[in-house]
Order: sequence, then structure tokens, then C-alpha cells
Amino acid sequence: MRDYELMVVMHPTISDEEMPSALDEVAGYIMSRGGTIQEYQLEVPWGRRRLAYPINDQTEGFYTLFRYQADPGVAAEIDRELKLNENVLRFLVTRPQVEKVDVAEPEVTEVEASV
Repeated sequence: MRDYELMVVMHPTISDEEMPSALDEVAGYIMSRGGTIQEYQLEVPWGRRRLAYPINDQTEGFYTLFRYQADPGVAAEIDRELKLNENVLRFLVTRPQVEKVDVAEPEVTEVEASV
């Protein structure tokens, strides 16, 4: 299983009462394919925000970040489901960067013997 991050921008006409069920639908796409959601952020710093440019004549959107684990082929299936969902304005699935730590071997220095 690999780690993924999914940023979803939901349609702004979804009310605050309907938003949890709309986000549960997106979470369901992940879990129905064997993925496990590690966390998702609804509030700070995300939530309802102004868009940088209009998308489908909308100037606001509700941002949510999902962190999940799934098999490699699952991302394409989730992508297809999100394209069909009318409540989703935009989305992006990425793999988080893992910092690689180089383990340097200790340097061996030669010591000169003084006589």
C-alpha cells in the first residue's frame, strides 16, 4: 500500500449541513476500493475559500485534504469517480514526498606516525 494525498474542491452551493455527507461520499470512493483514510482536514487552513480564478462560473469552493493509503491502481479508479461527481469542482491526487536521509559512511583518515 502507498500513501496518497487527495485535495478536493467541492461546489460552494453545498450547504454546511450537506457537506459531511458529500465528503463521506468521497471517502467512500477510497474505502470501497480497499483504501484506508488516515485523516482528512475540513477546517484550518482549508474550508470555504475564494478561488484564484473562476471554475464553472464559481468563485468560491470548499477545500478538503484527504490523506489515505491504497494500492497503486486505486488512484485511477478514484480519479474516474471524482470526475463523475457533480459536487466536485477540482481535485488532485498526489504522492507525498518522503525525505530520504543519506547515511554517510564515517570518513577514515590516515594518521601519520611521527618518529
